[in-house]
Amino acid sequence: RHTRSFHVTEFRRVLFRSGGKGKSIANLVSMEEGERIAAMIAVKEFDAGRFVVMGTRGGVIKKTELTAFSNPRAGGIIAMGVDDGDAVIAAQISEGMNEVFLGTRDGMAIRFSEDDVRPMGRTAFGVRGISLREGDAVVAMEVLKPGGTILSVTEQGYGKRTGLDEYRLQTRGGIGIINIQTSDRNGRVVGITQVTDDDELMLITQQGKILRMASKDIRSIGRATQGVRLIEIEGEDRAVSIARLAESEDGVVDYGGRVPVNVRRVLAGSMFLVLALSVAASMARAADEAPTLPSYFTARSEEHTSELQSRETISYA
Repeated sequence: RHTRSFHVTEFRRVLFRSGGKGKSIANLVSMEEGERIAAMIAVKEFDAGRFVVMGTRGGVIKKTELTAFSNPRAGGIIAMGVDDGDAVIAAQISEGMNEVFLGTRDGMAIRFSEDDVRPMGRTAFGVRGISLREGDAVVAMEVLKPGGTILSVTEQGYGKRTGLDEYRLQTRGGIGIINIQTSDRNGRVVGITQVTDDDELMLITQQGKILRMASKDIRSIGRATQGVRLIEIEGEDRAVSIARLAESEDGVVDYGGRVPVNVRRVLAGSMFLVLALSVAASMARAADEAPTLPSYFTARSEEHTSELQSRETISYA
């Protein structure tokens, strides 16, 4: 089975309020029944020498030249092949000389050089990024930038930051090392992202509770620890996603492949790569076992409204 790529001419103008439900992405891209959004990437130009790095829940990683996605057809083009029971969970842009970080639901992680992954065509299935123990699954992939820390968040609202130097560089395909201790107290891992002290974050729960916080307010501690409480979880609620809101000088928000908030400025002058995974029967069962990105846009500005507009959108399904 393969993921497919579609071309959408433009984003419709949509006005969102901060407390609104947002607009279903199914109204903006041609998603079929059972398809789910896996990642979104803002791209201004399809430059040669840049790559789309994709990771799957089953620990597979793939790197394809960005230019391979510059001419999508109306009927769709293949973006990546995935095995039965597996699904794409993340995609990010790399410059070809980065390092890659994979983190799992049971608290393991691996860091390896991008050179370990040769460029492949769109139809390729990828190679082994991390070996998973029984019942484990990859929940996040990061194309690392120099400096910063790794933020890990668990379903009971706990989290921590850990310096990159605590994750030794390994060869892809191993079982990795402990990233965070999972337990009955803090639950399994739901999100991992690389952050700096200048970043702001949005922590989102299953029942729609959102907490905005500064990255620097989260204590940086060692790898094999359980973390500290970031958000109070009530009843049957649980944390499901963490989004990084790092605004650059040109006003573009780097949201780390996450969908939920502050999309407006990402769209300015950019095209959107929307990576959706096609969920067949076997994949649907695997997808239900782990949190996925919400299929709704929610935009927010200081005036509590924002307008989404873009000349061109590309979706991968």
